[in-house]
Amino acid sequence: MYKDVTLCNNCAHYLINPDGVPTCNNPRGLPFPSPTDFCSGGEASGEDREVSNSEILKLVYQQRRG
Repeated sequence: MYKDVTLCNNCAHYLINPDGVPTCNNPRGLPFPSPTDFCSGGEASGEDREVSNSEILKLVYQQRRG
């Protein structure tokens, strides 16, 4: 088992501004993140979870396709 990838939707730096545009407060983060994106600077805002390697690969594949 590996530590869960922190998706932008669950990240402490992710927010939606008053105009409805998703933004990231992390200076090293993505400029216009979608809720299913992730980055190496992500910090979980809630619970600590673990997922299997196959789930991580599926998330990476989905992000690269989009």
